Amino acid sequence: NVGLFGNNLYGGVIHNLGLENVWMVGIDGVGGLVGISSGFVSYCYTTGAVFGTMSVGGLAGSSDMGLFGWSYSTARVAGGLWVGGFVGFLNSSLIGFCYSLSSVQGSKQVGGFFGYGYGATILHCYSAGQVSGSMEVGGFSSVGANSYSCYWDKDTSGQNSSYCGIGKTTVEMQ
Repeated sequence: NVGLFGNNLYGGVIHNLGLENVWMVGIDGVGGLVGISSGFVSYCYTTGAVFGTMSVGGLAGSSDMGLFGWSYSTARVAGGLWVGGFVGFLNSSLIGFCYSLSSVQGSKQVGGFFGYGYGATILHCYSAGQVSGSMEVGGFSSVGANSYSCYWDKDTSGQNSSYCGIGKTTVEMQ
């Protein structure tokens, strides 16, 4: 797991931390801030670039029962499987009041906010970066998770569909 913090274990807290011009490169669980999080992340942000093979995200590579709030990423993100502007892979996690302006490029299960989610809930979040991939690509997400009041910018992402979230034009997003 690759990030400033490789792991944020259960009960761990990362709060009020901004990382600028990150350059993270790894294989599995690669994030600008944390590789895999099972703890709480709040009021954090990342800029720069994040590259990996699977579970790759601008802020976190993967989240397993983690909690995220009031955080964002503008980092460029590129990977293979499970690639997202904010987080790549979600399992039973909760995210609220976060956003991604990251440009995202991947091969499969690629999303502007998250790549793949299972049993996860996303509240009041949005994404507005360019999104591209080969298979199962979505403006906000590719597969899974429940979302409430979540949006993606159809114009900047270049994507007209998403597993969850509501697509809006740039004008409607303002």
